[in-house]
Amino acid sequence: MPRARKESAMKRFWMLMAMTAAFAWTMPALPAMAQEGQSGEKKSGEKSTAEKAKERSRSVAEKASRATSRTIKKGVDATKKGAKTGVAAVAGAVEGTKEGSVEGWTGTGAAPGAAALNALSPGEKEDGWELLFNGRDLTGFQGFKAKDASASWKVTDGTIAYAGGSRALPLSSNPGTDLVSEREFGSFELVFDWKLSPGGNSGVMYQVTEEGDETYWSGPEYQILDNDGHPDAKQGSNGNRTAAACYDLYAPSTDATKAVGEWNVSKIVMRGNHVEHWLNGAKVVEYERDSEDWNQRIEASKFKQWPMFAAASRGHIVFQDHGDDVWYRNIKVRELE
Repeated sequence: MPRARKESAMKRFWMLMAMTAAFAWTMPALPAMAQEGQSGEKKSGEKSTAEKAKERSRSVAEKASRATSRTIKKGVDATKKGAKTGVAAVAGAVEGTKEGSVEGWTGTGAAPGAAALNALSPGEKEDGWELLFNGRDLTGFQGFKAKDASASWKVTDGTIAYAGGSRALPLSSNPGTDLVSEREFGSFELVFDWKLSPGGNSGVMYQVTEEGDETYWSGPEYQILDNDGHPDAKQGSNGNRTAAACYDLYAPSTDATKAVGEWNVSKIVMRGNHVEHWLNGAKVVEYERDSEDWNQRIEASKFKQWPMFAAASRGHIVFQDHGDDVWYRNIKVRELE
């Protein structure tokens, strides 16, 4: 129902309720008025029972009128407030325009709670979303330059969880520790839930190729970090190593993270060279790959030593094993034209 029609219907409902209350208030005066009408008697100088009843009726009516106005106003205000809250929540979830963190934001445009854990709602299916993680096992994933990543990752309670693999060795000596999508993506949207242990560190890299010894040699990283408990948050430049940053390149505009141990909802949008990082309903990073600004930042970073960095137009999505406990779920992706 359109918002204006919904508010009008609710206003009529509250008016009807208030009128019913006013009628109930005036009912006690009616028997006295009827009795006086039948007897027609009164003492000199005294007000008749009917007159008294009329006065009481007028008083009651005035009170009822005031109560009616208050009731209607409260009802309409409540309706407007509810509509405003609902519209804001939907706008934040669907349009992605609400600033700051949005409770219940899904990132896909689906209403909060519209789909079960690791499942797609009918609307998400219609909009082209797919599950990258089925909620049961690691089907669709592999290790980096390896067919298996089960030494570092396990599925438990509908989440992909860190399984305690060693990150002490470089990947060239210990392959398979990062979890890599079997599929490659060009332009896409990716949403996922994540939470960390205290002091935890991980990351989600995109458009990763198998060039080089590490996944981050080729793929930009959406940083996953405990901003309060991990020293990396204080390193780098102006927060460009904090949660949701494009690691070591672009800092988030605000810290939209939730408390350690709580679930966060993130989204990565990549359309051609245009990239966005979202966190809990807030767009916190936006950049243009291959722009002058981008190239200057690359030149000032460690990534300049790897010519394959961010050079591919298609690549894998990677969940990084950084040696800390981390959990991922509700991993959904859709390809963009």
